Amino acid sequence: MAMTDSHHRFEFQRLHGMGEEVHEVARKKFGYHCRIYAPVGAREDLLAYLVRRILENGANSSFLNQLVDTDIPVGEVASDPIEKVRELRHSIPNPSVRKPSNIFGDSRTNSKGIDLADVNAMKALYGEMEQYRNSEWHAGRSDLVSDPNNPTEVICNPDTPTNPSRHGCSN
Repeated sequence: MAMTDSHHRFEFQRLHGMGEEVHEVARKKFGYHCRIYAPVGAREDLLAYLVRRILENGANSSFLNQLVDTDIPVGEVASDPIEKVRELRHSIPNPSVRKPSNIFGDSRTNSKGIDLADVNAMKALYGEMEQYRNSEWHAGRSDLVSDPNNPTEVICNPDTPTNPSRHGCSN
């Protein structure tokens, strides 16, 4: 915060009903923008979300609890997160945690996935799709399909109206 030349380059956010005191100090004393938000969704989802927020904020290790604890030095509360990561660099990444591309092990490579909310990712996707703009593909009918888990079991073609196993049941 001290390094920015403008209080308008970013904003703080807080969940409605939580952290009012801290955000009021940031807003009034330092002039930072503070947005209040409320989660939206089904009651069951919201309850779990709110419980997680309360547990996080109520934990002894939470920033808010450390902030008001006079026994914890200010330098420890406001320590540099980059320096903390550097201290952990020898333990990151955990070799027992597979990379996203390897979550299926040797059976297959996982798809890369695309963040559809990322404008740059979407531009790149559209750029790659452009080469196929005038392409045509034709799909043909297959009367018999085998179960991939049991190749000897034939699954009937559900698009054959005369087939008694129309809904994918085996014959």
